[in-house]
Order: sequence, then C-alpha cells, then structure tokens
Amino acid sequence: PPVSTTGGPPAPGALPREYTIEAGTTQTIPITATQRDSHPLTLTASSELLDGVGGFNATLNGNPGTSIGLTGSAAATGIGSVVGTFVYAASCTEARTTPYDITVEVRDDGCAGKTIYDVFRITVVNPTGPKTITGDAVVCAGSAPSSYTAGGGASGSAPGVTWSVTGGTIVGSATANPVQVQWATSGTLTVRGVSVGGCLTDAVTKNVTIGTAPTLAVAGNRTICPGTSTTITPSGAGTGATYTVTGGPVTGSGPTFVLTPTATTTYTVTSTATAGSCASTAQVTITVNPAVVAVAGAAVATASGQPVTIGVAPVAGNTYSWSPATGLSSSTAANPTVTLTNTTGAPLTQTYTLTTTSTATGCSGTASVVVTVAIAVDPTLAFYNIITPNGDGLNDKLQIKNAGAYPGSTVEIYNRWGRQVFATTSYDNNTNYWGTDPTITSGTYYYIFKQTNGTTTKGWVQVVK
Repeated sequence: PPVSTTGGPPAPGALPREYTIEAGTTQTIPITATQRDSHPLTLTASSELLDGVGGFNATLNGNPGTSIGLTGSAAATGIGSVVGTFVYAASCTEARTTPYDITVEVRDDGCAGKTIYDVFRITVVNPTGPKTITGDAVVCAGSAPSSYTAGGGASGSAPGVTWSVTGGTIVGSATANPVQVQWATSGTLTVRGVSVGGCLTDAVTKNVTIGTAPTLAVAGNRTICPGTSTTITPSGAGTGATYTVTGGPVTGSGPTFVLTPTATTTYTVTSTATAGSCASTAQVTITVNPAVVAVAGAAVATASGQPVTIGVAPVAGNTYSWSPATGLSSSTAANPTVTLTNTTGAPLTQTYTLTTTSTATGCSGTASVVVTVAIAVDPTLAFYNIITPNGDGLNDKLQIKNAGAYPGSTVEIYNRWGRQVFATTSYDNNTNYWGTDPTITSGTYYYIFKQTNGTTTKGWVQVVK
C-alpha cells in the first residue's frame, strides 16, 4: 500500500520543495507520513545540515543527526504514521548560492519494504542592507562633525546599521542613522546593515577627503589718503563662493567692497565653502597716509595796489597750488605776494584757496585765506605840525592825512631829547592816534612815519598848551 509525506509550507506537490530564508533566521518544516493499515514506519532525513553536535544548527525532532562522510542523517519512527519536525537555524556565515538539500525517506517496515522519498531545498541568503551613503565627500579641517545617512535598504530586512571609520571618530552612537563623524584626516566611512538576527549585510563604503582652504587673492589699492576710500575685489575661492569683509567701515556685498577706514585698519576677508573646496580667510591692511595740513595764513588787509604776503614758508617735500591766481606773484609758491587794485567804493575781499600736496604720498590738504583791499584813497601823506591838546575838540591830536592808505605802517614820536613818547602801527587819526596823553607838555616833537615797503617820512610837530 502507498505511503505519503507532507511538509509545509510550501504546499506538498512537486519535488523538490523550495524554501528561502535569510541568514540569522530559522526555518521549521513539519513532516508527516501516514499508512492506513497502521504499519510501522521509519522516517529518515539526510542532509549535510544534520552533521551532529557542533556543526550546523539543524535537528529532526531535536536530534542533530549523525555525520556520515559529507552528509548526515536523523530518523524518527511511528505506527501508522510518523511525524518529524525539521528545524534549521541559519547562522550569519551560512548564506550561499547553492541550496541545502534535505532528502526525506519514509520506509514501510511492514509491507515488503516499500519506500517513498521527498526532497526539501533551503536557500540561505544574506539580509538586504544599505546601498548608499549620503553626506559630505569633502570636509574641511577643523570643521564641525559631518552627518551621514545610510539609504537604500537600511530599513528593509536589515533594519539596523553599524558604522566604522578610518581617519576620523564617530561622535555618538555607531549604530545611529544618521551618524556623526569628526574627521581628522582623509579616510573612509563604512556601513553595514544589521538584520533582526544580528547578521551583517555587505559593506557600503564612502571615501572622504579633507579639503584644503584656497588661497584668497585681494585686488585693490591698499594705501589711501585721509577721507578717501578704496575698492577691493576678493577672488580665489572657486565658482559659486561668496565673500564677506569685516574689521572696519565697509559697504558692498561682493564681489567688490568699498573700504573707508579713518586710520590704518586690517580687514578680514572670508569666503564660503563650495563643492570640493573649504571656506578660507585672508587679511588685508589698508594704510591711511598722514594728513597733509595746508597753511594759508591769517586773513590780511592791504591798501589798493599795495603788495601783501599770504601763506607761510615752504616745507620740503610739499608742492603748492593757489586758486585763483589773480594778483599772485606765483600760484605755486608757498607764500606768494598779493597785489590787488580796488576801484570800487567799498572794501574789496578776495578768498584764495591753497592746496598742499605731499610728493611722497600724493595726499593733499586745503586751506583758505581772505585778503581785504581798502577803498582806494589819495596816497599823498600830509602831516599837520601844530596841535593844541586842551580838550576843546580842535587840533587836539596829530592829524596825518591819508594814513589809512598805508596799513601796517608805523608811527614813532620823540621829544627834543630823543626819548620816544609814542609808537603805534596802522595810525588812523580816529582810534589810534597821538595827542591826548595828559603827560604831553608844550614843545617841539619829532615823528617818523615808516611804510611797510621801507619808505620813511620824518618831520616835526609843535605842541601848544
């Protein structure tokens, strides 16, 4: 009579019966054979997996089998029916492309030795794990830890991951996803998936390079004059980089910047990181030359047609330029003379602007001076030589006609013994004069009128009291 066997799953039918499991997992195959006449039955399973204690972790009804050459076997018996449970716990190293075959023989020991066979085939595959690592391929020395994420299978049959690194240090957990890595040198980052059975998947590796900071170039004038600015243009950081400039007064957001320091200042130029390149810095010092001080001199007054000097003595290393050149003896002298004629009925003023330039630095300074030209008058001098200083308002002081036409002239008066009794500059008959001094006594006095050009007029005056 026939004997049948069943194993599941898959459903009984065509031989062999195929099973596919991951390394680190267990496959259980229940096997049952029956004989309707209740004959004694013997079920024998033969496979390289049943190689005894210490070999593959496989059993038939808890029996690890007995090794016979390249294979091994285990048996179970029963009357009318026989039941065997085949259990195989695949270790992490037992995955292979060739399946493991389990041949099942059931022998009817009471019916002329009739035997039937069945074959079960188990293929052990590695768990699926990460396929990619995303994150920086180029990092910069001294930068913050970089983040990397395993993808393409990290949450499949191997939901866990484990990381290893050369050239850096994992910050935090080596089983986190994403993981943080602090790089010290160029190196590699490797991730493997970890299955629920604790098996590792194939490794995925990412090479990481420590990038070098580019050398920045800064174009532009680095020496300026006080009150001016300079424009700089950084370069060298690569396509797509942006720049910032700090350290002093600056306008602009790149690629050019306008610097306006009031004193010598060192600025810091910083570039952003780009693909394949790190951020970088450079320093540029803008030197502000010393200010050039122009000295035009104090305001002066003169008579029409009378020369007067403006400015001060020249300083070696400077050049001079006056504007306008009207009436000047030289428009490039430090202290030219001015001769102006006033033909109007009011005082005439003329402003001159001096530009002083340093030949060493090219920097300049400016200053202005005002020249006032008095109303033109009769230049003839006349001295009234009798005064009566008695306080009646008549002939109480020495009158010098046209004295105002000679500003800057000096008047000196001496008594008959040669002692000076009066001296002044710019005698004007109204506020600056001689004659009302109560110590004046009757007698003859002598005057000296000295013009700024050196012309001297002398005479006498009689005081009657």
